[in-house]
Amino acid sequence: IEWSRQLGMPWPSSAENCTDLAPNVGVTGTPVYNPATGTVYLVSQEVPPGNSVYSPEFFMHAINAQTGAERPGWPVPIHGAPANDPGRPFNPFTELQRPGLLLLDGSVYAAFGSHCDFSPFAGYVAGVNTSSRALTLWSDEAGLTDTEGGIWQSGGGLMSDGPGRIFLATGNGVSPAPGPGASPPPELGDAVVRLGVQSNGTLQAKDFFSPANAPSLDATDTDFGAGGPVGLPFGTAAYPHLQVQAGKDGRVFVLNDDDLGGREQGPGDTDDDLSQSGPYGGQWGHPAAFGDTPTLTASNAASSADYVYYLGENDYLRVLKLGLNSAGRPALSDVANSAGTFGYTSGSPVVTSNGTNRASAVVWVVGAAGGNGARGTLEAFDAVPPAGCSSTKPCTISPIWSAPIGTASK
Repeated sequence: IEWSRQLGMPWPSSAENCTDLAPNVGVTGTPVYNPATGTVYLVSQEVPPGNSVYSPEFFMHAINAQTGAERPGWPVPIHGAPANDPGRPFNPFTELQRPGLLLLDGSVYAAFGSHCDFSPFAGYVAGVNTSSRALTLWSDEAGLTDTEGGIWQSGGGLMSDGPGRIFLATGNGVSPAPGPGASPPPELGDAVVRLGVQSNGTLQAKDFFSPANAPSLDATDTDFGAGGPVGLPFGTAAYPHLQVQAGKDGRVFVLNDDDLGGREQGPGDTDDDLSQSGPYGGQWGHPAAFGDTPTLTASNAASSADYVYYLGENDYLRVLKLGLNSAGRPALSDVANSAGTFGYTSGSPVVTSNGTNRASAVVWVVGAAGGNGARGTLEAFDAVPPAGCSSTKPCTISPIWSAPIGTASK
């Protein structure tokens, strides 16, 4: 151990009788690192000196990665009300900071959901300017009937595809009314949302997509935002900026970052996504991607190695290949599956590679037998399946390496 640091007294989950994370809640969102300054940013839920366990606070920390010391002027407390809903202040007692953090354009962003769905809560994004330490808040439930809509993504991080653009996925809550994506309503439960960073640092919803059946997803606790959005390193000339999103119902949506699709904007009030595949096992996590062909065409799609790796609950590791459907839109097809299945709370796939060299690409997965993490394993698969694998004849793939790791984390 080079150094260690106690940030404060972690909040005990027994105060809310929530067993999702026990016995204490401290730092739960994956930190983000700024290599230019050697600083790690993270959020902790603490009980400050003199406070009761019913009055916790969240703090954004800036830690010197070499020494563990807090940067001058930090930490910054997360409190106040969102700019788009000033009458609803942030409540640290019922919120949980679970998604991975994002560093973008000189600010660090963190998103919040709930502890065990205990109300009242809403989904929030907090941004802290790394120079001025100015704080801004935004809420995904800011209407007259606002409630819930937690941003948790099973730990998946906030995603950005360029300056001033932040993507997130929300859980059960008040669903957006049918309408175009470019006119987001104040209620954005069970949706993918693109936030824009305004000139004054505040956040504003600029675009959204929500499944046509979002109200039924909410009613059956089938969070769309149980998975985090993942930007793809490939696309087509017509749709160069793509992302995939999936939640508990196991449908994998391919969305256009530049026109997410709103709600019920397709023919006959259907979804205006680019394509859907599945349903597969429900997702608690996020997919991974590998690609060696940035722009797919009708002539190179068959020979390309543009893949998405999807792992659902009690399901196989699925290798989904990007191609073009009959309408010329990008679409995923299941071309290979692992021989064995992975239990609930197995990890999100991760790809390592030497750039776009397909021979070097490996998919890594932490597997678990179930929610208690028993019989944990770390498994590696070739990222590019054998030639001849197709949606009509999927291949079975086996690990190229595997090892037991004891108990896997949820």
